[in-house]
Amino acid sequence: MRHLPEGELHSRAPGTSPYDLARDDRRYPFARIFAAAELASSPETGPDTLPQLQRALRDPDSAARYWAALGFLMRGPAAIKAATADLQTLLGDASSYVRIAAAWALVDSGDVAVAAPALAAPALAVLALAVLGEHAPWGKNDVFVSMAALTAIDRLGAKAAALHAPAQHWPATGPLPDARYAPYVPQLIKSTAAQAGTAPPVRKKKKV
Repeated sequence: MRHLPEGELHSRAPGTSPYDLARDDRRYPFARIFAAAELASSPETGPDTLPQLQRALRDPDSAARYWAALGFLMRGPAAIKAATADLQTLLGDASSYVRIAAAWALVDSGDVAVAAPALAAPALAVLALAVLGEHAPWGKNDVFVSMAALTAIDRLGAKAAALHAPAQHWPATGPLPDARYAPYVPQLIKSTAAQAGTAPPVRKKKKV
């Protein structure tokens, strides 16, 4: 089930196994998600690719929307500009992972051509960065959402410079479904904060 964000393996099937989830088309519509993932990650960029991806941005399933947003991210600024209005809408999506993927694409696109005349491109970039900053702190968000947002911030490099200093003060510990996930957030905080040119004083929660 590699086509789901890892956190959704838990949130889609609380109390059941991935095996059971894979056989429940209502909770895991594999065909639609697989099609969106394949389209997003395909090197082929035929004339129908962007319209298909744009339709997938409106798919009823969040994983298909997530992959569609990543598909625009992978295709770069010119493609993102063609879908700016839809990606902007996804900043308020019901899924954290979709919001993060849309924000990542919008920040990465640079000088975005915004379809909504009331919102200038710099304001949209600030809004998208704010979405990433809201989803990054662990504890306020679960570990999977935090990892997804921190990964986006880290890979955006200088485009996410406004978040590099705040990252030094985000929690490095929090609730875990399994201890094997414990190292990821601290590593991402360290990598992100290092881009601000300072070593992060990683803050840990006090024991009670």
